[in-house]
Amino acid sequence: YRDAKDTVRVLEGEKADLKTSATMSPLSDPTSPDVQPTNPYSDKINYIGGTNWQEPGERLTWKIEVPQSGLYCIAFKYRQGYLLNANVYRRLLVDGEVPFKEAAEIAYKYNNDWTFTPLVCGEDAARIYLTEGEHEISLEVTLGPMADISERLEKTVYDIGKRYREMIMITGENPDANRDYNLFEQIPEMESALSEIQNTLSELADSMEKISQKAGGSNVATIRSMVACIGQMLKRPYYAQRYINDYYSNYCSVGSLLYNVKNMPLDIDKLVVYSPEQTFPKENANFFERLVFSFQRFIASFVTDYNSVSDSSKNSESITLWVNWGRDQVQVLNFLVKDSFEEQYGTQVNIRIVNASMIQAILSGKGPDCSLQLSRTQPVNLAMRGALCDLKGFEDFNEISERFMDTALNPY
Repeated sequence: YRDAKDTVRVLEGEKADLKTSATMSPLSDPTSPDVQPTNPYSDKINYIGGTNWQEPGERLTWKIEVPQSGLYCIAFKYRQGYLLNANVYRRLLVDGEVPFKEAAEIAYKYNNDWTFTPLVCGEDAARIYLTEGEHEISLEVTLGPMADISERLEKTVYDIGKRYREMIMITGENPDANRDYNLFEQIPEMESALSEIQNTLSELADSMEKISQKAGGSNVATIRSMVACIGQMLKRPYYAQRYINDYYSNYCSVGSLLYNVKNMPLDIDKLVVYSPEQTFPKENANFFERLVFSFQRFIASFVTDYNSVSDSSKNSESITLWVNWGRDQVQVLNFLVKDSFEEQYGTQVNIRIVNASMIQAILSGKGPDCSLQLSRTQPVNLAMRGALCDLKGFEDFNEISERFMDTALNPY
């Protein structure tokens, strides 16, 4: 196969064509000039992923049209600021198939900044053969080498819990520090079981450090804390009851770690498919560009309308929507509106967080076009005063009303 020539195709992460879950909605990062598109004065949807894309098996797919058959390289612009001193993994699929072995477990190291890096195979950028026409490029969450660690950790957590239950059957939840319970004599194989748990946890911690190629990290520290607690109990077996509370506390931490190990969050700004001879300038902003962006963000803090989570400009094709929710929930609603409603109908929706009287707003001529989460009595109260639009005047009312339960329309 020959290398393709003079080709660069950019796939914006937030414009994924296929998703395995509706919750994998595009997100906004207004704090960095390194992600595109960005604007210091308003939030722009500019990446996808995060904690919405972390469960094994979840997949994002982008469709691409290549002008000629040949070998292409793929680069990703990503951010992995979630797992300190740890890697997250993705499986690359081209038209539903893994193109080569290394693509089955692509590791993304911890980096709180946006990073642009090509997919490599050995020392060089990996080349993938694509025929002329449309193709699908997918990234799927996978545990990679963490799958074996997760399986072993799950079994070990069960063993830790089993030994804890055996101990409190004798001591109770609050053991008497002055009483000699002689736990290692009363519980069969107590010493050998704890020693095995200690060795297994130490091996898991070493394996996690080897995989991430960095010492320490929050996950490893949690495991080593459990190892140290068991070590104290083995070192002073006649005083083991004094460490039961610490044992339980570390048991809970390791148990929650089991959930964290299976989560692989990652942010994707864009994918670039390009011919191998292409070179790219430095992707991230320099010091002066960051300084200018930070200053613009500072100025924006004085002029931004924080009651509005979208572009507050109004035109003939815009709708003003009032909600009385928390900002996080409104941000999610805004992302969904921009990703679906505005894309489909081309009508801008200005969402505002408001805690005001609807009647007073209408009387003053500042009422919204729509409002969410009103009490059941409020629409009737406004309708009898002629303050609402009669939806039956629209030709497609009967069609749209079929989306709702018949009884939902009874009060109105």
